[in-house]
Amino acid sequence: MPDPVSPMLDSVRRWLPLAFVALAAFWLRTHDLARRPMHADEANQAVKLGELLERGRYAFDPRDHHGPTLYYAALPIAWLRGEHTLAALTETTVRLVPAFAGTLAVLLIAALAAPLGRWPALAAAAFVAVSPPAVYYGRYFIQETLLVTFTFGTFVCAREWWRSGRLRWAIATGACAGLMQATKSSAPLFLAAAAVAFLGGRSRNEAGSPALSPRPLRPRALALAMAAGLVVLTLFYSSFGTNPAGLRDTLAAYAHAWTRLSGGETGHEKAWWYYLHLFGWHREGGLLWQQVMFSALACAGLAIAFTRCLRPQAEVERDSPEGSEPLCVFGASEARSAGDVQTTALGDRRPPIELTSSVPWDEPLAGARSHERRRVMTVEFGIRGEALLRWAAVYTVLVVVALSASRYKTPWHAVHFVPGFALLAAGALAAVGRLRTGHIVAAAMALLALATLTHQTWRAAFVRPADQRNPYAYVHSSPDVLKFRALAEAALAGSEREPVRVISEEYWPLPWYLRGLPRVGYWSTPPADCDGALLIVSAPQAETVRARLHGVYHESFLGLRPGFLCIVFTRAR
Repeated sequence: MPDPVSPMLDSVRRWLPLAFVALAAFWLRTHDLARRPMHADEANQAVKLGELLERGRYAFDPRDHHGPTLYYAALPIAWLRGEHTLAALTETTVRLVPAFAGTLAVLLIAALAAPLGRWPALAAAAFVAVSPPAVYYGRYFIQETLLVTFTFGTFVCAREWWRSGRLRWAIATGACAGLMQATKSSAPLFLAAAAVAFLGGRSRNEAGSPALSPRPLRPRALALAMAAGLVVLTLFYSSFGTNPAGLRDTLAAYAHAWTRLSGGETGHEKAWWYYLHLFGWHREGGLLWQQVMFSALACAGLAIAFTRCLRPQAEVERDSPEGSEPLCVFGASEARSAGDVQTTALGDRRPPIELTSSVPWDEPLAGARSHERRRVMTVEFGIRGEALLRWAAVYTVLVVVALSASRYKTPWHAVHFVPGFALLAAGALAAVGRLRTGHIVAAAMALLALATLTHQTWRAAFVRPADQRNPYAYVHSSPDVLKFRALAEAALAGSEREPVRVISEEYWPLPWYLRGLPRVGYWSTPPADCDGALLIVSAPQAETVRARLHGVYHESFLGLRPGFLCIVFTRAR
């Protein structure tokens, strides 16, 4: 009689490591979310969310804002936390959105990397889980993390559609692609890179034909995929039918994105090597920032992708012992139907072989078992693993080249490099693991890379989250912004009529920190009457404001962000 406990233990052993990685990713993205001051961009997004909460309406603005998915994704979290107005919103609530998305991205990378094997796929997920840019911007209320998640959701669904031909995967692919478009207008860049990588990087056999042939894509499935994408895009950009003009503005958003990427002056122009610099070794004000081991593994994976070292070298046994289990997990390696045929590395057509082994993937390799394990390396790990790694290599190179070629650069775009680098690094570990005692070397390399990334992440996200020496704290708000609300509350309490005036050409994130307070106004230039209970004035405009004051004020200084000083005028009592 079969033991009912054994399959359960096998399932726990298989999924527990991935669950641990996902929990670690979630904790890193959700722990002490209010610790870092709100960036100006976060504050701007949060205020728009507050308007959606209070009025139930949202109108897409293509000039200086991205797509609406971020705001609509935040709505249920705000409702569940009992926050129904802008004044009630908190930093934790809004930042939970990218935190959830970033954790989901970790699971998607594990699924996408499955053809490389269980442990390499787990390593890829772990790299994304603790990556400094992925964690830092997974705690940032901006669209970038959502775009990465929807992008790799599209890729996972597209792969399953390509393999199975099932309509549900076609619809899911289209829906995820639609979510990409509804998140940022740069989404077509990543879809184009993925398509070129698929067409140009497919693994081929000796005869030159594709090593793994897909099921034919039916016109009906293509139509459903396109329809799903259009429906999703239409719903979000039209604000679920309440703002039809948003669909027209979508085209303007793509034009605006193209202007930025093609070299329009934005004030964010940087050298071509800026993003690669973030993944290298550099010092900022005495602090060392480096991801050398992770980047080295990614470079090794890039080189391996264009060799055949993942291709099995020997014929694989067709008969495996009873009770054996597939080497590849996470649901991406189901066997094809009996009627299918598959082209092998030798170029001939054969019935499919379900490659299994009595040696579990995670069991130590020793003696004869190591030899047996090497003989049963699966075609999934070989041909499909090679195809995945080659696709990841071409996709990553295209993304790196495209984003590096654009003069417009901000560090949050670096999150788009992380999944590709993680897949390539996992491919390198998979190749090393095939060598004699290579599993020990691969484990040591993975642990060293993970330790380095975790240390850098801890410093970036928790120790120095708003330090100007932190390469990810880009044009970040000063910790001084946390002091403005207390000053404004005290000033308003001491005056029944006079307002709080913010007179500055740049004032974000102050509208977030002063939300809910009465009698607060904002001016980009000094008004004729500058008197008030409290004045927050940019340094360049302070002299003009002084000349227009009629009362007696005490002056102090607070920073809005590094290099931007505000003069605070407090009415003398």
